[in-house]
Amino acid sequence: MEDNFDARKDAYVAFMGEFMNESDRACVILASAEIEHRLQLLFEKVLHTNAKLRRDLFGYRGALGGFSARSKLAYALGLIDKQFFDYLEEFRAIRNTIVHEGAGASLEDASLVASTEKILQSFRISRKFATWANEHDHLTLKQIEFRYALSFMILMLEYATQEATKIQIRTQSCNPETYILQAEQDAPPND
Repeated sequence: MEDNFDARKDAYVAFMGEFMNESDRACVILASAEIEHRLQLLFEKVLHTNAKLRRDLFGYRGALGGFSARSKLAYALGLIDKQFFDYLEEFRAIRNTIVHEGAGASLEDASLVASTEKILQSFRISRKFATWANEHDHLTLKQIEFRYALSFMILMLEYATQEATKIQIRTQSCNPETYILQAEQDAPPND
C-alpha cells in the first residue's frame, strides 16, 4: 500500500512540476486530460468492465469518450457532488474557450475572468489555500491559484478513486466480521 502511495505521490509531484511551468493554454489542456483520465479510473473502479468494454466506453467515439459525458455520468451516479460537477462544467467552458482562442490565450482574458473566479471562490475560503499557492516568478497570483485549484480537484478525484469500493458477494464475505476486520486493518494508525 505504501509503495502505491509513493508512486502516486511521485506522479503527482512530476505532474505539478510540468503543470506550473506551462502557459495558461497548455495548463488547461494538461488539466483537462488529467481530469478525464481520473474520471475514467474512477469509472473503471466502480463499473464492471473488461478490455473491450473499456475501449468501447472510453474510446474517442465511446459513450464516455469525452470530458462532458464523464463528468455528467459521475454526477448522475453520485460519484461527485453538485458543487464539484459545477466546477467541472465551469472548467470545461474555460477549456473550450482557451483552446479555441489559440496561442497566447490567458486566464486573465476578460472572457475567462468570471469562470475562473467561480472556481476559485470556494478554494479561497480556506486559509491554508493561500499558504499552498507558492510563488512562481512567471505567473500572476490568479494563475497560481487557478493551477492549485485544478490540482486539488485532481487530488479529490484521486481520493474518490482510491476510496471507491465494489462490493462483491462471496460465501466467505457474507460474514460482517470480515468487513469489520478489514476496516480495522485499513484504518490509519493512531499517532
